[in-house]
Formats: sequence, structure tokens, C-alpha cells
Amino acid sequence: MYNVEKYIEECLLSVLIQTFQDYELIIVDDCSTDNSVTIIESIAPKFNGKLNLIKLEKNSGNAGTPRNIGIDIAKGKYIYFLDGDDVLTHTALEELYSFTTDETIDIIHTDNNMVPFKFDADINDYVDTDELIDNKTKLRIVGSGRYDKPTFETTDLSERIIHFTYRKFFTTVWRNLYRRDFIINNHIRFIDSTLLEDDIFTLECLCLAKKILNIPNVF
Repeated sequence: MYNVEKYIEECLLSVLIQTFQDYELIIVDDCSTDNSVTIIESIAPKFNGKLNLIKLEKNSGNAGTPRNIGIDIAKGKYIYFLDGDDVLTHTALEELYSFTTDETIDIIHTDNNMVPFKFDADINDYVDTDELIDNKTKLRIVGSGRYDKPTFETTDLSERIIHFTYRKFFTTVWRNLYRRDFIINNHIRFIDSTLLEDDIFTLECLCLAKKILNIPNVF
């Protein structure tokens, strides 16, 4: 988390109302200079001890370092990375967890997600926006359309690289549920970079994962 006071409360409320409640919520604050931490501390009691706020002493300047710290602290069997300016559908974690009955799956991946449209009266049309969703906002589903049912990713490494290269396997980590042992045992880490840390992490995962399940769910 870094300076997301505009979004963080809505983000956390989307976690609070999840139908799946057996989770720990780890927030690594990268020395925010706005009211983000204050908002977290005010809402934390609602999580009944499941929220763990970590405050870094020095700003890392990148998204990778806080995520690595979160990986090290996490105790759960699975890890999901939630960006502070995103929201989850209320059944998101339950849907993701429902696919973990096969414990040999390393990654559960969807390339489908929703982006908001907001009505602009000046142009009489809906436009892409990163503003908070409100009752005037409509949502649009975006994705590759590669699959309409749970489908295993190919085990052929060259094919996986092709999918990665041509954006047939999206690289943003918030699209995935990861088995924590897979990340730990393969020493997969985020690089300390302000750019493309998702891409490098995802490429490593694609090269090392034995089983990846693609799902069409939008969460």
C-alpha cells in the first residue's frame, strides 16, 4: 500500500464482505504520506484480528519489496495479491478456493476482469475511468476469451512462453491464486523495480509451475 486513501476503504470493505472468511489480510504500508494508514487503523477492528498491518521504516520505491515481505509473513496455504485501488466481488475468494480441491495445482488464473465505465454528460457516453465506482458507473468485462470453462494451461514450456509473449496469459498478479509452497519452494521473488515486476514474477511462475488452471470467472 502506498498513498491510496481514495480507494483503500472500498477495497477493504470488499474483503470484509467476502462469503469466504478463512483468510488473513496482510497490508504492507510502504511509508504512505497520505491518510491511508489512518483509514486502515480505523477499519481494522471490523476484521476481528485477521488484519495485519506492517509499516515499513523506509520507502522501497517499488511494489515488489512489500509483496515479498507479505509472502514471507503469510501463513495461509494460498496467496492472493490485492491491489489497494481494486475491489473484489463478494464471492471472489470462495470461487477461487473452490478450485483448490486438486492440491497439485500451483496457480489458478483468470484473464477476465471488470473495468468501470462512468457516464460523462458532456459527451453523452460512458468512458473508461479509474474513479471510485458509484451508482452511476457501469462495468465492462475485458479478457482474452481463450476459454469458457476451467482449462489447464499447456505443459509445453515453449507454448507457455508464446502465450506470455502475445498476452494470451496476462501478467498482472492480482489475476491469480498461488499455492504458497510453490512460491516458497521455488524461491520465486518480485524484483525491486518500479516497472514490470509483475511480468518477471509471472514469467518465472510460468516456467516453474507444473499445473496451472485457467478459469473464466470474473472476480
